[in-house]
Amino acid sequence: MKEGLQMKYSYSYYNEEDFDTYVKQFDNYSLLQSREWAAVKSPIWENKKILFYEDEKVVGTALILIREIAFHKNFIYIPYGPLFDYSNKELFIYVTESLKKIAKENKAIFVKVVPPVFNDESISYDFKNNGWVENVTEKSFDSIQPKLNAVIKDFKMSKRMKQERRTTENKNVRSVYSIDTEAPFETLLHDFYSLTKLTEKRQGIKLRNKDYFRQLLYRYPNSFITVSYIDKEKQIAKLNEEYNKSNSEKAKQELEKLKHIQVKNIPVSGTLTVIYGDTAELLYAGFDDKFKSYNSASYSWSNSIMKAFEINPNLKYVNLGGVENDGHLLNFKKKFHPEIRTSCNEFDLPISPLYYLFKFALKHKKLILKFIKK
Repeated sequence: MKEGLQMKYSYSYYNEEDFDTYVKQFDNYSLLQSREWAAVKSPIWENKKILFYEDEKVVGTALILIREIAFHKNFIYIPYGPLFDYSNKELFIYVTESLKKIAKENKAIFVKVVPPVFNDESISYDFKNNGWVENVTEKSFDSIQPKLNAVIKDFKMSKRMKQERRTTENKNVRSVYSIDTEAPFETLLHDFYSLTKLTEKRQGIKLRNKDYFRQLLYRYPNSFITVSYIDKEKQIAKLNEEYNKSNSEKAKQELEKLKHIQVKNIPVSGTLTVIYGDTAELLYAGFDDKFKSYNSASYSWSNSIMKAFEINPNLKYVNLGGVENDGHLLNFKKKFHPEIRTSCNEFDLPISPLYYLFKFALKHKKLILKFIKK
């Protein structure tokens, strides 16, 4: 490292609780750079909190997560960080060189970052010019964090959504929020978790366990679960009335389905929303597609967005999570009229020649496993 940079800049490990105060000084900060996130990911991920200084002024922060790959060798992951002024070329060099030193101290063979830079691909030149390897992906979900995110900055419901919500409510669906004092928290958590298990099975994905959701809600106090329920007794009464009037086969089938369900309030969709500072992230969702005709997923999502802005009217945005360029997920989230925010690519900083071996093994994992099994 150039001697001039060492005289001008410095860094230190920082473990105090006001780490978040420094994080929130920067544009585009994320809950993934908060000390609470470090606690959520512990103990599977070790963590260190770094402050970068120019003289005695804090000019950057980084929450680094550390995890073993194999044979006591680690990698470092910095999601939506480090946070600093990326247009400051000197500071960019200093942060890069410091991360190399920190990685070596922690036996890491590489550092992976998702820079907190959006709708700007020009940043890739600065990374590559400082020894970083760009991970170019074709699809949004090919990277650790989705490259395309649907972000709500000012939520205004369309006439169509308002009509859909009235239709859903006419079917005796209502939302309950875990943050409300009268809400039965453990019941809501159980019902939400059950809905995510249905989504996992339907989509062939793996989400999180109940304790992980509990941890998120504990670490971020203004966060909440939304669960939408069908009031079974009211809906059965309504369907009976419809059937008696018109002898509707559709009402008859729906009655048969409801009568075989034991609970009074039937959970049909839910979300988990995390609020951090003046940002909110709708991180997880679940849905029972047996009740698809109730349109409860849109109902839960719109209620969660409104609840987030109610809790903090000064929110910069509510992030609805990742989307692809096309497909069902994009079509669903388009209902809320979001802005599509594009992250730049992920970058790796190789520390050891073992990095290239790791990348080769990762790329050819299926082939290697097939060879080993022979």
